[in-house]
Amino acid sequence: RAEGVEMVPDFRPQDSEDVEEGRVISVDGAPRRPRGDTVTVFVSGGPPPRVVPDVLGDSYEDARSELEGLGLAVERDVDRRAEGDENEVVEVDPEPGEEVEEGETVTLSVVPGGDVAVPDIVGMTFDEAREALEDEGLRAGNVIGSRDGEVFGAFPVPGSRVASDTQVQLFMQ
Repeated sequence: RAEGVEMVPDFRPQDSEDVEEGRVISVDGAPRRPRGDTVTVFVSGGPPPRVVPDVLGDSYEDARSELEGLGLAVERDVDRRAEGDENEVVEVDPEPGEEVEEGETVTLSVVPGGDVAVPDIVGMTFDEAREALEDEGLRAGNVIGSRDGEVFGAFPVPGSRVASDTQVQLFMQ
């Protein structure tokens, strides 16, 4: 019983995208109740868990778009042994059907692609450049200079076409 209140609260968790975890969403029942009556208090448990969708066989771009739409982060991994269409998703971790929390990372393993263009990464931080390269199916290679600075050059040079999964050397200042 809450002190000074002559009703018995029955707290029940409820998923909510809008109400912060631990906050009251609503109270069920009429405002006037008999003494000792039970009142149901719905308390936010935070956003509901997401279920990893089955994106096996989808293109990386379609799978990434669907996962990001669910509030999940996406990481790309190239499986050099995989066979199938270029950039086809061949493995998902965590597996489809598993529950994950909002913001969690889902790793998509894809079939290596053909030639891709090195993106323009000049002016980016190391992390931004690495992400831009990974989005194109490339990898950050050796770093010349401080990783705390900005990219001022790359080899192969931005705009050139290279095989997917190529390492790109970063020159940073």
